[in-house]
Amino acid sequence: FLMAAGDRFDGQDAIEAQSLVRGQCYNGYGPTENGIMSTRYPIAVGDSFINGVPIGRAVNNSGAYVTDLNQQLVGVGVMGELVVTGDGLGRGYFDPALNENRFIHIEVDGQRVRAYRTGDRVRYRVGDGLIEFFGRMDTQFKIRGNRIESAEVEAAMLSHGSVRDAAVVVQRDDGEKADLVGFVVIDHDHSLEGDANDN
Repeated sequence: FLMAAGDRFDGQDAIEAQSLVRGQCYNGYGPTENGIMSTRYPIAVGDSFINGVPIGRAVNNSGAYVTDLNQQLVGVGVMGELVVTGDGLGRGYFDPALNENRFIHIEVDGQRVRAYRTGDRVRYRVGDGLIEFFGRMDTQFKIRGNRIESAEVEAAMLSHGSVRDAAVVVQRDDGEKADLVGFVVIDHDHSLEGDANDN
């Protein structure tokens, strides 16, 4: 089998990957905080991938749930945040302040379960209940498998003495490949020419 994971899987790439292997090709999903593999989807060549390749269903000994802003489970077709549970769930971060909003408890089948809020926008697909991935709910994004917090990049750009304001966005090409694009407003008395590459 072939497992693709780490970033959003383009539908055409998924179909081509499946054609290259004799076994099954999977789209895998999972944050580091839950042992890097929380869900998987076996690539089905007949699937239309209208909303991208689904991330599927929870793997063994894990749970994957769509929740609303109050961390309540939602139904099929309702957009929400992906929350994962299971044996691979980490104990938390070294900085306890970071744990408060990410490691939570939710109610599943009448039981209180420890979970991790991924910050990813998802929904259960109508018809089969597979989880579809729609990107981030916050300012964090993923480029080539690396999680990037836009505020950190903007802060680094603002640390340059000539920069008055900064913003970063993700730009995707037709093949869904992503690049980070930065914009700056410089003070009227300064020029970045010559030192843009130094920083």
